[in-house]
Amino acid sequence: MIVSYTFPPSTDVGGRRWSKFIHYLKDLDYNITLLTKKPNEEINFFESYKHLNRVEFFKDKYPKVLGRDPKNIWDHFLYRFSILFLKLITRGNYYDKGILIKKHFVKKASNLILEEKINFIIVTGAPFSLLYYSTILKKKFSIKLICDLRDPWTWGSGYGMTLINNPRLKNEESFQNKVFEVSDLITVPVKPMHDFLVSNYTDYKLKIKLLPHAYDINDFKKINFKKRKRNEKFKIIYGGTIYTNLDKPFRMLYQTVLDNIDNFFEIEFFTNDIKYLNKSELEKISSKLKVKKKLPTRDFMLKLYSADVFLLLFPDDVKDFISTKFYEIIYLRKPIIYIGNHGLVSEFIVSNNLGIHILPEMVYESFGEILQKGSLDYFNYNHEFDINEFSFKFITRKLNMWLLELYNNNYKT
Repeated sequence: MIVSYTFPPSTDVGGRRWSKFIHYLKDLDYNITLLTKKPNEEINFFESYKHLNRVEFFKDKYPKVLGRDPKNIWDHFLYRFSILFLKLITRGNYYDKGILIKKHFVKKASNLILEEKINFIIVTGAPFSLLYYSTILKKKFSIKLICDLRDPWTWGSGYGMTLINNPRLKNEESFQNKVFEVSDLITVPVKPMHDFLVSNYTDYKLKIKLLPHAYDINDFKKINFKKRKRNEKFKIIYGGTIYTNLDKPFRMLYQTVLDNIDNFFEIEFFTNDIKYLNKSELEKISSKLKVKKKLPTRDFMLKLYSADVFLLLFPDDVKDFISTKFYEIIYLRKPIIYIGNHGLVSEFIVSNNLGIHILPEMVYESFGEILQKGSLDYFNYNHEFDINEFSFKFITRKLNMWLLELYNNNYKT
């Protein structure tokens, strides 16, 4: 059984990773039950569901107002009231979206374990509460528990961890420690997380494994890529959510575009919003930089295929994190212009000759030079780079090996 708070067709963060693993686990003859959040509205049959033996939903009791930015006075009132309410009735992280469903979740999952004779449970978080609740299931039933931490838990700065008080943080640490103690396997998607956990939780280091993000070859087989035409203007593209703590790079980017407004290039941002630039500033550079709505993955891949390069901007807290989109860009053989400080991302790009790295303080000079030339012709892209080992098919084989070891009781914790 796989437990994921979100799952496609929802576009919320976190669901896509395991929807891909499910496809290839099914090819290895696993019968998979999915337990996920009940959708807000009725959904039609979704493609990933065809790989599942059964799909069940748990209720989402988390206040919806906390999942969006307040837009008016009433929203601000509801937001503050909801936070106060959660503070009164919980003892952990009230920003955790699963904090109100403990009893409901355990009952729902317990019934599925009995009805479907479940042997393995794979739980992915955030929300991290789902990982903790699954330790209760581990005590109740003879199952193997695999906990997948997609992001840092108590040692990270996301999911409200820096906003809660010390007693609540201590409670979260106790939940986290229980997960590490009880789990048969702990997986993380990036090397910095793996190295941190192995160094700081030495008693459990043998069961901490790197299960990286990957790309799915099937996503590209379904796209009708026509023969690419040469762009009249040098085309730079960005897609996805824009991170926080990028004030300086975007200020530099704005000034660079403004001072090169007469050169032969165009930049497209497919995102929800560029909060670092106001409406007046965006209008000044609108002839060269356009902001368009965020696209589904397949539609964005078509846009990327027709572009010349992909623009990547990372703040320091993710400069070591390589995501699924990263591998998809490489699969399309698109050079990457990476703006950010030194880290695993810059090292991977530069050492494999997959793009160029620009430090934030060098945006005006280095990115400006690219805009002036209107090309990256001087850059010799590594078309021989082998992307196959970063596919979901390849990574799933590694996961399967670990599961078989657990099943055969040969896995030592």
